[in-house]
Amino acid sequence: MVRDRVSLDTCVFKRDFVVTIKTQPEGVVFGQRLRELRTARDLSQYALADLCGSHKPFISELERGVKVPSLTMILRLADALDCRVYELVKVFEKSGRVRKRATT
Repeated sequence: MVRDRVSLDTCVFKRDFVVTIKTQPEGVVFGQRLRELRTARDLSQYALADLCGSHKPFISELERGVKVPSLTMILRLADALDCRVYELVKVFEKSGRVRKRATT
């Protein structure tokens, strides 16, 4: 299969057909961070799913960027990983420091 453009789609080949799974850029970034934190704690996807009250396929979809977590799920993941929410989402910060709010 030849692709004529760069895409964040993931191709999964199943017997006689191809299934294209759409990924979201922010989901891919979050998923990489989630996998990093999960593996650093020696947790399987099954174990993490159990700790946060979810299912293994959903954790897999999060890590691949197919799904983007809700705020509730981010809170549950942080609790299950025994970390602050900031540790999960800091990959979205543009600089290493926190910006001050503009006062008007």
